[in-house]
Amino acid sequence: MRIEAFGGGELIAMDGARAASLSRSLGARRAIPVRYDSWDHFTEGHEQIAARLTEAVLANRLHRLTPGIAGPLD
Repeated sequence: MRIEAFGGGELIAMDGARAASLSRSLGARRAIPVRYDSWDHFTEGHEQIAARLTEAVLANRLHRLTPGIAGPLD
């Protein structure tokens, strides 16, 4: 995640590409992005994160949770 307002778009949180890389290295069964849409200055939304995981052939691991609704636990 990059914030241009900080003067150069430095990476300050994990972006979709890094999430895909980490998911692969950890052998994660699920990738659950959080806090990607809570502020207007975030540069990646769900679609961009999904695209990075799809490019890494990890789309089946992506799970989008809905606030207030229990997600899968298996």
